[in-house]
Amino acid sequence: MQLNTFNHPGRPSGATGESNDQATQTDQGNFGHTRWGASGIALFAQASCDSEPDLLVGNRLARLRLKSLAGDVLAELLPQPEWTHEALFAVTDDARTCEMVKESGGADLYLGDVCIGSTEV
Repeated sequence: MQLNTFNHPGRPSGATGESNDQATQTDQGNFGHTRWGASGIALFAQASCDSEPDLLVGNRLARLRLKSLAGDVLAELLPQPEWTHEALFAVTDDARTCEMVKESGGADLYLGDVCIGSTEV
C-alpha cells in the first residue's frame, strides 16, 4: 500500500490554492458545528455548546489520518505548525481528499487517535 502524505494543513502538495466559491457553497453545509466538506466528510471536531469537548484540544500537533471505512490509511497529514478548525475543514474540501473518499466508498478522519469526521454520519 502506498501512503499519500501531505505536508500542509488545508493545502496538500500539488494544490493550487484556487477556490471555486460557487462549488463550495453548493457542496458543503453546516449543521451546528458539524460541517460537511465537498468530500462528503462531516467534520465534528468543534464543540457546539459549552458541555461538549473541542476535539482539537490536546490534538493540535497530532497527525491527521484519512482512513477507509475498512480502516486502511489513505492519507496522512502533518500540522504546520498546528491544526485549526479551518485547516481541518479545508482538508475535507480538498480535491485530492474528495478523490480518495470517492475511490474508497467513504472514509473516516482521525486526529491522532480521535475520530473527528466521517462520511458515515
